[in-house]
Amino acid sequence: MYDSRHYFDLSDFLRQLVAHPAHKTQKNLAAAVDVSESTLSRTIRQELGISSQLAVATNVRRHLGKLLSPEQDEFLRLFIEWCLDKTYGQAREEWPERWHRMREGEALLGIYINEQEELHTSLREMHPLYPPPPLTMRFFNYEEMLARAYEGVTECNSPVWIEGLKGVGKTRFLQQLVAILKEATSADKGKPPEIIWLSCDQTAPDEGWYEYVLTAIAQSLPRRALAHTSASVEEQKAKGRALLNELELHATLLILDNYHVVDDPNLDEWLLQVGNPSVVVVSAITHDNHASLYERAWQVPLSGLGARDGVELMRYFATWKNVGTVVQAPDEELLTVVTQMMGHPEALLSVVIEAKTGISPTDAALYVHQEHIDWERRWSRLSPSGQQVGMVMTFFATSARRDAISHTVPLSGAPLQRSIAELLDLQFLYVYEAKGSEVPRYQIHALARPFLQEKLRQDPTFEAEARQRWVAYYLGLASRHTVGKLPEQRYWHALSNFGFGTIRVEWPNIEEVLRWADSVGNNDIILELMLLLVHYLDKMVLFEKRLIYVRRAAEIAGISGRMAEEGWLRVDGLGWTLMEERKYPDAEEEIKRGLKIAQALSNLTTTEKNSTEREIADNVLALGYAFLARVYIKQQQLNQAQEHVQAIRDLQYWPVIQSRVDYVRGLIALALHHLDEAIELLRRSNEASQIMEIGGSHELGYAYLNRGKAGDYDWARKVFLEVIEAYAPDITIEVIQCYLGLAHAYEKLGDLAEAHLYAQKARDALGSMYPGHDLMKDIWRFLDEHCGLA
Repeated sequence: MYDSRHYFDLSDFLRQLVAHPAHKTQKNLAAAVDVSESTLSRTIRQELGISSQLAVATNVRRHLGKLLSPEQDEFLRLFIEWCLDKTYGQAREEWPERWHRMREGEALLGIYINEQEELHTSLREMHPLYPPPPLTMRFFNYEEMLARAYEGVTECNSPVWIEGLKGVGKTRFLQQLVAILKEATSADKGKPPEIIWLSCDQTAPDEGWYEYVLTAIAQSLPRRALAHTSASVEEQKAKGRALLNELELHATLLILDNYHVVDDPNLDEWLLQVGNPSVVVVSAITHDNHASLYERAWQVPLSGLGARDGVELMRYFATWKNVGTVVQAPDEELLTVVTQMMGHPEALLSVVIEAKTGISPTDAALYVHQEHIDWERRWSRLSPSGQQVGMVMTFFATSARRDAISHTVPLSGAPLQRSIAELLDLQFLYVYEAKGSEVPRYQIHALARPFLQEKLRQDPTFEAEARQRWVAYYLGLASRHTVGKLPEQRYWHALSNFGFGTIRVEWPNIEEVLRWADSVGNNDIILELMLLLVHYLDKMVLFEKRLIYVRRAAEIAGISGRMAEEGWLRVDGLGWTLMEERKYPDAEEEIKRGLKIAQALSNLTTTEKNSTEREIADNVLALGYAFLARVYIKQQQLNQAQEHVQAIRDLQYWPVIQSRVDYVRGLIALALHHLDEAIELLRRSNEASQIMEIGGSHELGYAYLNRGKAGDYDWARKVFLEVIEAYAPDITIEVIQCYLGLAHAYEKLGDLAEAHLYAQKARDALGSMYPGHDLMKDIWRFLDEHCGLA
């Protein structure tokens, strides 16, 4: 059983032991430490395999044994093995007896220990024997966040992103997560995954992060031949694909600690492609420069210690360091200190060290605050408007445009400019260069955020009013960049394709609005935002987030009695997405729930008031039956698909629904190889969509490719280009499908250079959006078969 109370870093212990002035064999031991650390870097920090740890102990003992007497060697050997076993191994029945021998072994050291009390004291401080190190994981009470991280690793097919300030315990959190996973696997009698642990706390390697990480992974996998250095970009891509295949065969937990130092979009893209049964876990101080990876990751934010754990840590450390003013301080005073330090472990230890001079913990905290955190002094130098701007900056998840800040405060013109300048000068804010944004953006300093959040809590009236303005800004932004003139009907009026670039940049802040609304129970905001953004999430392939937020919005609509909106959200928002994720039974269930709601609307009494709702009900029914047919098409059940399409013959529905009905009927004809009929139906669907300025489908182009008559390949090329133009300037999943379609069309037309170009455009675009999408396999298959990249 993993015992987090005895977390131990062997290399750190040996390093301190060697550096101690009382040690007589300092020079010889230094060489032993170098060897042992080299081994540790390849084992403890990467694989964490139990057998490897015992091999490390054997290796260290072998080198130490050459330098020490047999008695000293016996003590240190047992000590090293015990620490390794306690940290990384399984509980063993024989350890109590072996530990008793080890305690007796201490007496054998005789003069070596007893006559050098200074070294003996240092040993007490450096290893878990008496007592454990002060910053063990026992103080990091992260049950809720560990549960969230465990859920992400075991249930989500996406990377897990663990974020927190420096010194908050991210590495310890990762170690505890590994232990929990091993324990759970052992309880289920399953084979634990391979664990590859890479620490990125170094300067960028000469070969670049992408090549460095892939080589390190390859060295730890069975097919070590993959570890050769790649010379060209295409060889790197080929190596990356080969490793992805290996990770599909060998369940692997890939941990990248301190990932914030990495700046390599290619590596981000590759990590997003790692899928079941392997998992990527990343820890970082910030997600700057990793927007795409962070956006699609399962996010686990770590804050400081809780009040109880913070007080326990201070008392424990104070007892260890013999700081009486902290040991004797009342709980109330220490709780205040923990709050002032935002629970940050390093800051709490600094308070204990300062209190060693004899001052009270409160005075020590004040000193640490002023000298090390310094935000209070800087705050006092801000103007009132500067303070307000600083407080509202905590609303934004990442960076914010000036107009968003202006609307939230509210403040504009020269006063706003002066306030921002003050915050920049005092380092509360910095200018953030966001990809895709042509206007200046500002981001809050990570260490300033907790301080400004506390200031905001002290002014609840201002916060309430500013929150309303903040929410209104993002509701307005979502509406401006999604709602078009056509279609006119609510829900479908947000199908417009323009403005997605702005939404993409602002999505982290919009998602922050959704989180805040959910935390305070403001259901109307969640529902309104989802009615505006449900189609954006689909076209940007944010399927996981669409399922989470649309399901919540559907529940809210149901509770509120907004049956029409719940029907749309279940049939289209959930049903379509689950089909795209190939979860056909779940899709069928959600669509049928939407159909029941539509039928209930249709059965309302005949009154003038309800005529609109009955019209909506007919449209929900038509779409539901069409989408059920698509579910059956995907499962090769064409008879059932045809039956459901026949069920909507007598219904009257809007042009936007008609285009989707024609689309599904075209898919049925395509599956039956009635290619002329399929082309006609899909052409009508695309024309209707383009009239409403909502793009079109790539399926028509593929119908032409399948028919293959004279001129059809050129018609296919024209269709794909028309759909791309309809979505311009945005890149959506339909555009990527058309890129691949163009590659096929040009290959049929004999122009391999253009085919290669469009296949690469499809690969690069999907890689920046959703590398794990099944379409990526089709893209690579085309490149391998037709462009000589196998």
